[in-house]
Amino acid sequence: MLDVIRSNAQSLGIKIAFGLIIVVFVFWGVGSYTGGTVSDIILVNDQPITVYELQSLTANMTRQLKESRPDLTDEQLKQSQIRLRAAQQLIMNLILDQEARRVGITVTPFELRKEIESLPYFKNQDGVFDPALYKQILENNGSSPATFEKAVTSDLLQRKLFDHVTAGTAVSETEARSLFDFLAERRTMDYVLFPLADFAEQATPTEEAVRAAYDEGRNTMFKVPAKADVEYLLIGADTLADAFAPDEAAIKAFYDSHKERFMTSEQVRARHILILAPSGAAPGSDAEKQNQAAEQKIKELHKRLMAGEDFAELAKANSEDVVSAQNGGELGWFGHGQMVPEFDAAAFALKPGEISEPIKTGYGYHIIQLEERQDAAPQPFETVREEIRQQLGSQQAAGKLQETLDQILLAVMGGKDLADAAQSWKLTPKKSGLLDADALAATLGIKPEEAATLLTVAKGTIKDTPFITKEGYVLVKVNDTAPEGVMPLEEVRAEIEDRLRTENEARLAMDAAKAALGEIKDGKLPEALAARVRQSGPINRSGQIDGMGSNAALTRAIFAADSQNWLPEPYALADGAVIAHLGTVVPATEAMWEQDKPLLMDTMLRSRKEGIYRAFLQTLQNAAKVIVKDEKALEG
Repeated sequence: MLDVIRSNAQSLGIKIAFGLIIVVFVFWGVGSYTGGTVSDIILVNDQPITVYELQSLTANMTRQLKESRPDLTDEQLKQSQIRLRAAQQLIMNLILDQEARRVGITVTPFELRKEIESLPYFKNQDGVFDPALYKQILENNGSSPATFEKAVTSDLLQRKLFDHVTAGTAVSETEARSLFDFLAERRTMDYVLFPLADFAEQATPTEEAVRAAYDEGRNTMFKVPAKADVEYLLIGADTLADAFAPDEAAIKAFYDSHKERFMTSEQVRARHILILAPSGAAPGSDAEKQNQAAEQKIKELHKRLMAGEDFAELAKANSEDVVSAQNGGELGWFGHGQMVPEFDAAAFALKPGEISEPIKTGYGYHIIQLEERQDAAPQPFETVREEIRQQLGSQQAAGKLQETLDQILLAVMGGKDLADAAQSWKLTPKKSGLLDADALAATLGIKPEEAATLLTVAKGTIKDTPFITKEGYVLVKVNDTAPEGVMPLEEVRAEIEDRLRTENEARLAMDAAKAALGEIKDGKLPEALAARVRQSGPINRSGQIDGMGSNAALTRAIFAADSQNWLPEPYALADGAVIAHLGTVVPATEAMWEQDKPLLMDTMLRSRKEGIYRAFLQTLQNAAKVIVKDEKALEG
């Protein structure tokens, strides 16, 4: 590598490469190369992906997966094929980087710096990029500035490539309106309902049917898993805190030397008046007019307050925050970050008794009156005494955990039960009751396969090997077990009868609906059925119908209908079976279109761009020359 650099020291590429490294050092003083094996494992259009890159990304993906799923077993981890997925990601990233550079897209050091400095997790308490914090966070996550900056550069390149490929993509208002009219159209239906309740007397299941349903479900729905009732003792830093609790003097000394840790945040108590107003109103729309009316009203209320009218009385009479209005606009105490940013900034800028100018938030227009303010201050000792005692006790116990476990185990092996063995450490065993393996696992904080071992243990057995949990160790005594079995018929009879009765009612209702369709002559129902015709409320394409539930096939049929002929088949709903025909068509209104147009057009444009980009990615993948030097290295 050094020979290549030396022999090309005057080339433009080498100068640019060193220029990037120098800029990174100048900006933050943290640019560095993290070493490792550079053996090529994959070639993408003759450009290598190294073993180190694959190992690094695999490790990061593994760590993230374990953090999101702590209960993941080694076998499940293996089935996730993380190494293969990491390789696929590296290949795709390299293909995109190559294409970006081919068309002349680059990322300057200044763009890289700006992007990283904008990331909130690298900023200090003053909101300023902190190089030391930057290095520390990367180190904690097993990365380095060089590796991270390479990834950010790749991400910026790909974003620019996306913009390049999708530039010029557009959505016309005409096609957006066409889609909107399709989606926003509502229809009603005329229908006759054949309610399940009408067939209740005929729907009682026979004894033979009940027994047949029971036999069918013996090995599925009526099966009872094996269970165990255990007594368990959790030995952990937190549970042992009482046994290792410090004395009062130590607690007070800790408080006195760490008061900054027990500070209460600054808080205020305020009232407000809210006049609701829509956000993101398009010019000339109804929403904009509502916004203007709300703004005018809040200004008038502000004038009245400045003239001396009572804030609480005006809030009761005018505020559209119906909850606080009942109490004169009272909001109670709140700290920084509990309100939306605009409200937060205005409230904390006031002095007690002051009234703010009207402010706008996503909810509408507000006027705020500050009533009281509490500055940040240390909490009283008595308030945090128990918290400190628990913390110090846990810290002390953590160092004695293994020793304590050994002593309790010795006592148990010497013949003591769990309660007696744990008494000296102020621990008390708990009882689970009869639970299956999954429930036991959740109760004890162990894996289901570990809990399953308790189901076959003899009653009265104390497991001499503790289970390891997130909180510490768990010692278990099996008090009772119950083998796998089947619930008796009489225990589930009511459940079976209810299910069969509902099925019979649905079948009878459907038979009646089919018979009614057969009575239609020249498109008309017999007089008795015609008297039962009802009209639904407006139905959208999601298909919810007047609280009767939904049926996707019925919804499709109503929206496909172009006449008021009765649909040729009945449909099942929650309350029974229906026969139906198209009622009225309720088209979308101009006002609805104006309100939803900006969001719909933006969504359509984004979707179209993503579709174009996916097709572009597929083309690049198909054209790429990828050589995997060692396919076995991608396994696992």
